[in-house]
Amino acid sequence: MSDPDRIDIDENEPTDKYLRYLMGVSIVLAGLGFIGWFGWEIFFGTLRPVVFGMSHLHYATVIGIPCSGLGALFIVLLLRTVAGDIQFKAFGFEFRGASGPIIMWILCFGVLVFAMVKTWDLATPSGGATLQLPEYHK
Repeated sequence: MSDPDRIDIDENEPTDKYLRYLMGVSIVLAGLGFIGWFGWEIFFGTLRPVVFGMSHLHYATVIGIPCSGLGALFIVLLLRTVAGDIQFKAFGFEFRGASGPIIMWILCFGVLVFAMVKTWDLATPSGGATLQLPEYHK
């Protein structure tokens, strides 16, 4: 006998796809809104001298690490597009489904940042420069 209170998972599949789509669009719009606001503040607002001064002193941190994150994302998306779902076994663990791309991104990001640290001349100071905040930020 079938239970009338039992919910069939396949029955809700269109709703799940719609909610996933809506969540994805919401995250992208929120991210773009933040990037737009922050970009406006950096280039036209009061954060301009602070951000440009900090990026001059700590270029690897301000520019290099975010670029490494985007590079790792590009590699993972490229592998997923070319080879399909990312699945692999390492250290006695099996990564598949959502964990495969996440672990692959972490590994790629770690390798890119490690390579940047090993090739960057970290012993040379930035000419003794220090970050000077404008008067209105003190």
